[in-house]
Amino acid sequence: MSGKLLKIKVRGRGTIKVTPAHSLFVFRDCRVEIIPAKDIKPGDYIVVADNLPSLSRKVLSDEICVGEIIKKHIKNSFRLKRIVLENEKGETKRLFEIDGEVKNFKMIYPVESKKKIYNKIRLNEDFAWLLGLFTAEGTIDKKDVRFHLGASEKELIDKTANIIEKIFGIKPLILKEGRNGVRIIVTSSLVKMLFESLGFKNGARKKRVPNIILQAPQWVQLHYLKGLIDGDGYLDTYENIVYSTSSSVLAKQVTLILLSLNINPTVIQQKEGILIRLPRSSVPQYLIEFFGLKKRNIRRISPVYGIPVQGSVKSLLIWLTNNGFLSYSSVIKKTGKQRLSYALQRVDNLPSKFEDVIKNLKPVTEGDVSLAEVLEVSEENYEGDVYDFSVPFHESFIGGYGIVFHNSYGFYIYSVYKSGSISLSYESERLATPGARFIGVMVTDIEEYKIPRNYIIKATDRDIKRAKELMRYPWFRESKAWRRQLKRFISKKEKVEIEALSGHGFKFLTQTYIPEKISEKKWIE
Repeated sequence: MSGKLLKIKVRGRGTIKVTPAHSLFVFRDCRVEIIPAKDIKPGDYIVVADNLPSLSRKVLSDEICVGEIIKKHIKNSFRLKRIVLENEKGETKRLFEIDGEVKNFKMIYPVESKKKIYNKIRLNEDFAWLLGLFTAEGTIDKKDVRFHLGASEKELIDKTANIIEKIFGIKPLILKEGRNGVRIIVTSSLVKMLFESLGFKNGARKKRVPNIILQAPQWVQLHYLKGLIDGDGYLDTYENIVYSTSSSVLAKQVTLILLSLNINPTVIQQKEGILIRLPRSSVPQYLIEFFGLKKRNIRRISPVYGIPVQGSVKSLLIWLTNNGFLSYSSVIKKTGKQRLSYALQRVDNLPSKFEDVIKNLKPVTEGDVSLAEVLEVSEENYEGDVYDFSVPFHESFIGGYGIVFHNSYGFYIYSVYKSGSISLSYESERLATPGARFIGVMVTDIEEYKIPRNYIIKATDRDIKRAKELMRYPWFRESKAWRRQLKRFISKKEKVEIEALSGHGFKFLTQTYIPEKISEKKWIE
């Protein structure tokens, strides 16, 4: 796309960038609604995930073969001839000579240095912790990898050196760095290649969580986070764990890992970087000692997430307060969902006037989501690719920082491609693609292609409202074919997704539907 992106700053979840056509779940008038990003404004509350399913992949091996990785890393290179593998008996073989039996060797080393390292490395808590620390404090040099620590961090220095020797089988160099620093150097070009193959790059903004960690078991991910925090984190006065980074990708990855571990973080966007805070109250009890937190009670601070106290929610809180189920003050702008849920569980007879309020609040009070306040909405110019995801039936997905998105409205997206965006009307002629043709699933396809009833989805009130809006747009109003489709949709109140065509077999889409649409010109202009 070439046009405007929206930057939406969210309390506790950083800043996200979306197209005006992307939709989010917004809490308005005491209910969750699907709202296009262009209609979201400061003061709105959007839905964010409290937790996520595990990111772990069961098929992932817990053992890394350095030789296999090196072979892929320097494929078709003469350097393969200079790398030696050694088995338990001391017998050696050059890496380029071996095909399919690399794991059978114990040690590996370059012929010119003979600094042997272990050929097989376990993806265990020690290695995960080391990778986390390297993400925070490591750099890759020409022939080695380096950890940069403070001279006063003696315990951390000793732990790092011991783990390096334990994992790789070589002692690192420990040197002074400036007046107050220490440099721990792993003097092995093979370790350097290994770290490069895992995705490590120099530069604060290029930091990433290695894929093997993203797919690793949760206990491995925990130790990676511990290493990351030991390197770049600290405890604030409330015993919240705080970690900062200037890499937005790393911040999003860490947030998703935390959510998958049932830890609900807060993300703060700052000029100098991104701050991720793990509130002490969100850290599970069994991890208190793991993260080095004290077991004593710490004064709780105001919650970042909560249900806005306004309208019928305010009336409900006043009733609960008057009847002794909770305390409420008029200065409170939001209430915690756990607090409200607990109070409601104690109520035996709630006035009927609150029935709809409770029903509309249930997705929040009983679901794995929270509400986060929109602080600011701004625009920026953008030229490049944008993405959307289609999730059958639910049509929602989790994006960066755990924010819940809804699919963009397909017909509107097509209209932007064909005629340009309303918000860029002065550029529409240059940016539009007037020759575009729509061959996607249409309302009339339900009968024409006899789509099975179990694939047909009942249109929501929001769908009907959006269709009526589209009929007022010039590019739809001037097209008889589009008016026919939209009127039929409003009348039938039915829709289908592209997945519905699989009801006729997996090859139907590519071998029948699309070829027929094109050859018989069954498109809409």
